[in-house]
Amino acid sequence: MIKPPDKNQRRSLRLMILIGIGCMAFFAYYLLQPAARGYRPLYALLIITFAFTAAKVLYEWYHYWTIKIDTPPPPGKAFTVDIFTTFCAGEPYEMIVETLEAIQAITYPHQAYLCDEADDPYLKDICRKLGVHHVTRIEKVNAKAGNINNALRHSNGDLCVVLDPDHVPSPDFLDPIVNHFNNPEVGFVQIVQAYFNQDQGWIAKGAAQQTYQYYGPMMMTMNAYGTAQAIGANCTFRRAALDSIGGHAAGLAEDMHTSMQLHAKGWKSVYVPAVLSRGLVPATLSAYYKQQLKWSRGVFELLVTSYITLFRKFTWRQKLHYGLVPMFYLSGFIYLLNFLIPIAALFADVYPLRMDFSVFAIVTVPFIMAVLLIRHFVQRWVMEDQERGFHVIGGLLLIGTWWVFIVGFVYTIIRKKVPYIPTPKDDTEERNLGINLPNIAILGLSVAAIGYSLYNDWNPFTIIMAGICSINCCFMVFMLMASQQLQLRSYQNRHSGLSAVRNSIGEFKRKFWLFRRRIYSVVRTISLPLMIASICLSYYASKRAQEGDSPVLPPVHKNVLLSGIFDPAKAGDGLTAMSNVNHLQQGGKVHFDIVSVYLSWGDQPKCFVPAALMDSIYRNNSTPMITWEPWQNLFSGFAGQKDESVFAHILAGKYDDYITRMAGQLRALNRPVFLRFAHEADNPAYPWSAAGKNTPEDFKAAWKYVHNLFIANGAWNVTWVWNPWTPKAAETYFPGYAYIDWIGITGLNYGKYGIDGRSWSFKQIYMPYHRLKIMKWGIPVMIAEMGSVKEAVDQTAWLQAGIQSTRYSFPEIKGLVLFNSAFDQNVPNHSVASINWRQDNLATLKSFGSARPLQQQPIAAAPRNIPRSTASIFSGDTKGVLYAKGQNWYGNTYAITRRTIVNDFTAIRQAGLNTIKIYGPGIYDHITLQAARETGLKVYYSFWVPDPALQMADSVYLAKLARNILSTVNDHKNNQLIQCWNIGSCTLQQMNDVYLQPELFYRRQAYTTWLKNLVQQIKKADPGRAVTVDVKVAGDMRRTVAQLHDQVPQIDAFGLVWKDRLKDSTLIGKLSVPYYFSNVNPDFYFQYKSLSTAAILANWQDQQTASGVTFDGLKDMQGRSKLAFDELIKHWGAGTHVNRLPEIKILRPSAATVPDDVLPYNALVKDPGGWKFAQSVQNGLRFEWYQVRTDRWGTPLKMVHLGDGPLLNYKVPENPRLYKLYLVATDGQRVTTAYSILNIPLQHEEVPVED
Repeated sequence: MIKPPDKNQRRSLRLMILIGIGCMAFFAYYLLQPAARGYRPLYALLIITFAFTAAKVLYEWYHYWTIKIDTPPPPGKAFTVDIFTTFCAGEPYEMIVETLEAIQAITYPHQAYLCDEADDPYLKDICRKLGVHHVTRIEKVNAKAGNINNALRHSNGDLCVVLDPDHVPSPDFLDPIVNHFNNPEVGFVQIVQAYFNQDQGWIAKGAAQQTYQYYGPMMMTMNAYGTAQAIGANCTFRRAALDSIGGHAAGLAEDMHTSMQLHAKGWKSVYVPAVLSRGLVPATLSAYYKQQLKWSRGVFELLVTSYITLFRKFTWRQKLHYGLVPMFYLSGFIYLLNFLIPIAALFADVYPLRMDFSVFAIVTVPFIMAVLLIRHFVQRWVMEDQERGFHVIGGLLLIGTWWVFIVGFVYTIIRKKVPYIPTPKDDTEERNLGINLPNIAILGLSVAAIGYSLYNDWNPFTIIMAGICSINCCFMVFMLMASQQLQLRSYQNRHSGLSAVRNSIGEFKRKFWLFRRRIYSVVRTISLPLMIASICLSYYASKRAQEGDSPVLPPVHKNVLLSGIFDPAKAGDGLTAMSNVNHLQQGGKVHFDIVSVYLSWGDQPKCFVPAALMDSIYRNNSTPMITWEPWQNLFSGFAGQKDESVFAHILAGKYDDYITRMAGQLRALNRPVFLRFAHEADNPAYPWSAAGKNTPEDFKAAWKYVHNLFIANGAWNVTWVWNPWTPKAAETYFPGYAYIDWIGITGLNYGKYGIDGRSWSFKQIYMPYHRLKIMKWGIPVMIAEMGSVKEAVDQTAWLQAGIQSTRYSFPEIKGLVLFNSAFDQNVPNHSVASINWRQDNLATLKSFGSARPLQQQPIAAAPRNIPRSTASIFSGDTKGVLYAKGQNWYGNTYAITRRTIVNDFTAIRQAGLNTIKIYGPGIYDHITLQAARETGLKVYYSFWVPDPALQMADSVYLAKLARNILSTVNDHKNNQLIQCWNIGSCTLQQMNDVYLQPELFYRRQAYTTWLKNLVQQIKKADPGRAVTVDVKVAGDMRRTVAQLHDQVPQIDAFGLVWKDRLKDSTLIGKLSVPYYFSNVNPDFYFQYKSLSTAAILANWQDQQTASGVTFDGLKDMQGRSKLAFDELIKHWGAGTHVNRLPEIKILRPSAATVPDDVLPYNALVKDPGGWKFAQSVQNGLRFEWYQVRTDRWGTPLKMVHLGDGPLLNYKVPENPRLYKLYLVATDGQRVTTAYSILNIPLQHEEVPVED
């Protein structure tokens, strides 16, 4: 027998589970961030698969929490025992005879029975010889269950054992079992199902592997929870228990059905983790699929029938257990989604996630490690050593069975019967092309998607999705190979050479298994330290991924208390008037996070989602809450009928079309929405209460039905709010933890209009709910209707006291929705026609809320070469823009596809540009150059010298960089689109910020030596194309150009990087070497008088990646045009007239920037009259504020949105010198921007001089 966990093992396991839940939540947090949403439909499907996987993992961890192994009880009463096994025509005689002989060899006194469905003469004779009772029946109903029940009528033992005919018991089979029945409450005892043919092939091995964890730690924990269930074979029942439920329950999953019936009757079950018999597991794919179809169809059938009828009789753990068992078979849909998501992504060139690859890896690794390590840790409690490991084949087989599970589900929905056929016991495979067709189809689609995508769009995201598709292909190929393995093995046996190869492979596998066994043993021993180490490693990696001198301080998370309001404009209107809300927000200086609306069911237009109102709510930065009232009288054809039994009608599918349509409308919002369905179902004022012939069971079943319909239709953005009317009925109407997101409470003080005529404080109203058990489960609570009639008390005082009690007495309350209706016709005592809840004073709502120099000699100046003619390349006809999308692709949060690049290049051409500058080499080179060819753009190809070259003259690093550059030149030198090669970093000038003399000198020399050699080699490889080097337009520009021109005379021209305003722009004209503008601010360029030089304008679009933020784009990160784009259109856009947006700037406070202080920052707008406060200018602009963190040189690293509006109250962060503010004013399509430090410098800040 397996030993139970000791205290240290139990403590370690539980700690690992808790850590694992934290890792799961950490991963979910990042996955659910709005910034992570890619293509919405695929993202929604991805979230569904993650949610299911997370639920499945939690289900597994739940069954590891309390591993229990009972101490064998002492001997007691001598029970009489009957042992039943069955036979159906076609099953092999040898198998039956072996089982019967083994039964008769059991040492504990017993009677053996063969339940022979075929009334086989041969077996009759065998039974006579072995002393086995032979029973048969004429009326063959209820399959195996009916066969067993027939035998029960022919026997009289106190206990009865059900053995499958392929299971061979050991002589001591009954010894560890019988004594458990000394406890009169025990109804049945289940033991392990073990197999002796798991090495027969991959199908057998995989099918067996799927049971190891279940019969080990999971069933042991079920033993502690009172949910251990019968598994069809090797189960011993108390006859009295079976008699109490009318015998063995029928069905395709008759074992589970019997367990449910016995548990519902109050009988207890025991699990004995001992291998006392061994049987056969399916060895062929057809046999395995038949078994899984039978089981999935049977389990789904129990879910929609017996589970509902027996629900109230189960303990809560049994309710949870039997409700979640079908989740295993629902995995078929999840696997299908996992196949289809990458296929759809590759064909449609869209991607479900927008997440930095490095961030994704950091947040994923701890979760994956937690799953693997916990699973390995609990393998201490599997039955046999060979059962330990990753169970890869079992997982592959499970994945390949996806379509069988779906068929089982569909058969349940359409009520198609599946005959009860015993699982085939031989290894003769039927023709299996048909059963392989679904997997072949997935394989074909995946291969087609991979080929199509990689041919059309070679980018990292496509490669990753193609990699996922390739993994799916491997799954399908495995299934095809597994289905043919026995035939292949037979072929090998007929050819001695192949057989010898197989034997050699088998010997290697045996040795590898022994090695792997030792590794697993070590992993199990140090699982907890490994888990902690993985978390620490991820944390370290996240810190390393952050750039800048100061770490990013985590935001302070405060307790959340959402505020909300319901405020209709007229009587009978369930829709809040946003004009009222805006008035209240402005007058009370508050903001409502939730806006409540009421919708009645029906097929009239007013019964559907009011799209315009929803949009207004979202524009208010609020979330709508829809109270969805299931009135039936608004459906056409309902006139004259009583509004009764609505939940029964829902369950009958009468309103499926309406529910599905609503789900689609809510899903289409693509934003969160609270849904408060059938609120106050225990309130007799509503027809969906008992007054309308509805029961709590009807309500709970209907709630789950509607909930499931929504999920099935992808309405994942819905947040479910369950709202009882009274605390005494709350737990009766509770639909289940898995089906609600929030608990809504009605917190209204009716005063004299109430049934008792009394006035109640909020604390008095809520306290009975607070004491409920469900309130201790961590479910957030929302006071969905809060208010007091003014006739009862001082409304302001009542609300203030309520909010105070919420903060200090009821921490579970996370939302308060003010019921601010003046037209409430729901009067409990019917003393008036309507009640006015409107708040006169909303003021109370504010409470809501030094390096050694390199020893080298200077390089002597080389004779200047005669510049080649560059007039055609660098003439004013070249009008270009830097296109830097795709740099640091692993740090980008969104996918850059070929479609994206083509669209951008088309827009570039339409803007009057004819050239792009790109940095390489990169993974996007192929599709970028292809898109340039399609759109007719010329290319300036640039290489960047990364910052490490600034820090030290690393000859090894620089040599590697040179090889990469030369390799790229050789790859693309025949591409006629490329106009020149460019070294696009101003390295010599950047060294000024890093080094001091004399080291600076040597560093520069080392760099120019490297650069000279590089340019010479580029010229040798591609002599017909110009080579240029970038230089920053600054005070040291001419000196730097002169140095480079002298020391690297092979440079054909210099690219000028002009980003900062010059007081004397004539410096540029004084250059005596060929030059062009390699990266220039459009404002500077178009104000410069000599426009006969080629120009590459600053970046096409702003970007935020893991390596930093850029603000030099012609368009912002959302693709909106900036003022620089207007300048471009004005000069190069064929005379197109553009109305420019006004300039803006940030007015900083005249106060010191002390960390944690809150300071006001105002937006200023320039008009003909000068600078004015944005609040006073009516120009239709919307203002957006962003915080920008920089490094010590002021380079932007990370940008965060702070809020909207012309005024920002900003909490000063730690180390304020590393932060700046970025202000955007937009009319929707265009933007104008301002960028500022946080404080007003003591020294006067110089205003830039206009040229």
